[in-house]
Amino acid sequence: MKQRLIICCLVLFSATSTFSQSLGAGAMYNVQTESIGFEVRALIPVAFVHFVPQVALYPSFNNVHELHLGMSAHINVWQRKFNWYVLGNISYNTWYNYEVSPMPDAERNNMLFDVGAGIILNRCYRPFLEYRYNPVWQEATVRIGVLYNFGCLSKRKKSRGGYHSTGKENAVSCPGK
Repeated sequence: MKQRLIICCLVLFSATSTFSQSLGAGAMYNVQTESIGFEVRALIPVAFVHFVPQVALYPSFNNVHELHLGMSAHINVWQRKFNWYVLGNISYNTWYNYEVSPMPDAERNNMLFDVGAGIILNRCYRPFLEYRYNPVWQEATVRIGVLYNFGCLSKRKKSRGGYHSTGKENAVSCPGK
């Protein structure tokens, strides 16, 4: 279990380190199972979609002990100081204590599909809040965390294509003014 988690984290960090815009961590709460979990994620913008690879773990002190390896697609529906987005997620799930579940379809390995919505602050440190729902298992999850935008502009550096900009880097001045 620990080896899988370490390998997944290393793959996530190495695969996205040169391409990712943001990287961070968060906490999760599964409403139906009353379980608390933790995650690491990257946010990779591609046109109007953000791809979000993630590794999430509900530790063994919960009613449900499981590991998720997933990929979300976030589509921004409103962008200002905050980005509001809708999402779809697919995850591979290893459920370590599935034997104690009263559900007849419970298995150790599962594919999960979630839909939901979220909000993220459009700054260097990007706190986020997400709501997800899994229609197959009828579970709701709330996630909260923070990402750091590596393309962010500091006041001393020029823009590297990040989300945060003063607007003065590419300013055009009219002749004679």
